[in-house]
Amino acid sequence: LNGEPVYLDYHGSPTALAHLVRSGTVTGIAPVALSISRLHQLPTTLPQLQVSVTDQVNVAQSGQLKLTLPSGWMASTGSTTTATYAPTVNFGPIAPGASTTDTFSLQRFEAQASNRYTLETAATVPAPTTSQHGSSTTTASTETVTSTLPLSVYQSVYGHAGMTGSFASWKQATPIYLDQSNQNVGIPNWTPSVESAVAYTMWGQHYFYFAAKVKDSVFYQPYTASGIWQGDSIQLYWDPQNLKTQNFDYAAGDADLGLALTPAGPQAFRWSGPGYGLHSSVKLTILHGQHAGDLWYEAAIPLRLLPQWTNQAGHRYGFNMLVNDNNGTGRLGWIWLAPGVGNAWSPIDFPTFTQVNSAGLAAARLDSAATKVNVSFTPDSQGALLAVNNAGINLMKVTLSSGTTLTLVSSSSASSTVTPTGTDPTVPIASSGTTTINLAHYVSSGQATTLTATASLPTGASAVLAVNNGVQ
Repeated sequence: LNGEPVYLDYHGSPTALAHLVRSGTVTGIAPVALSISRLHQLPTTLPQLQVSVTDQVNVAQSGQLKLTLPSGWMASTGSTTTATYAPTVNFGPIAPGASTTDTFSLQRFEAQASNRYTLETAATVPAPTTSQHGSSTTTASTETVTSTLPLSVYQSVYGHAGMTGSFASWKQATPIYLDQSNQNVGIPNWTPSVESAVAYTMWGQHYFYFAAKVKDSVFYQPYTASGIWQGDSIQLYWDPQNLKTQNFDYAAGDADLGLALTPAGPQAFRWSGPGYGLHSSVKLTILHGQHAGDLWYEAAIPLRLLPQWTNQAGHRYGFNMLVNDNNGTGRLGWIWLAPGVGNAWSPIDFPTFTQVNSAGLAAARLDSAATKVNVSFTPDSQGALLAVNNAGINLMKVTLSSGTTLTLVSSSSASSTVTPTGTDPTVPIASSGTTTINLAHYVSSGQATTLTATASLPTGASAVLAVNNGVQ
């Protein structure tokens, strides 16, 4: 509000209008809007996170921006020399309608088994003034605008699906979720109990594996082949080279595939590009779940159906999916992992997935903002691997809560992988690039472990230490 009069058109008695005005709450547009960039590179790297602040009113805005991170995460800013769980930075002045972007460097990451995280930003700006009978008074000293971003780490672990419907072979995979209100498109009276899903991906030597547990209030799928999208079904989309084009590019290998439990049994169908039609080569297990309406999907998709696919660890690709909903009265709508699917297919909006040998457990960065870091993790039965991506550090000390200290020494003859033994070993590492250290002799399955790393850093030197489950 800017002090100008507000006129109300009310059809009722003056007494009733006076009561409504006195008891009502008047709210206006927030002075700033916040947006948070998604983190598509976790956990193989510790990427930078960007927060944009946009001035939404007709006066310049200045203030303080605070980023609150999930438990076990830390970040630094360009203006700070230490990493914290809630870094802050000053911004402004921002001209009306303009934006500014602040960058936070992630220094520490710890994985949660649920693979669910929430980032929160808060921008605090001077409060607006109000006008009463020509005099201006400040109603509050500051105003705080907040924004939250729920996210998951998008990664495909190496593995093999058992295709039994029990999901026993998916324990090492990382779950992703379709259960937020902003993922619902068109389903009326939507709640997660009406339609939601948890999904998984894996990659193997010959197949791309997909699984999902879909919660649905009513199962209805009377269609087959090209019509399965009209009933309860799943549609998958790939951008294999992660080109992020505006439109589906079949020449670049973009591909789609639908999965459904039809009256003719489980079917996989492709609607567009090369390979239009049913695909019996897709191994499918689709079973009714624990509750009426629920379906459990497992699919092994031959890699030959994904043109220009790169089948190796570290490869990043675009992937998206949606779950169609029909309760017997026609297709109501769908829930999607992210925008870019449904009525139009746009890979620019697809989340980026990373193929990894095993799920990331924790990561930390040694640099001028943090010369001593620690992370906690719990290895599974495969043990744990420590990947040290070094950029110029000559000497590091890595101490485990078991009492072992590994002395990492830069060497031009270091191997890319090493399995140290003995008490407090010295381990050669590359001065530039990644050395993977198998910690099998120093950690135990299911036992919480803390890793502490310290280093004296030459100017400009840094290293990222990432802990993964122990599959090389």
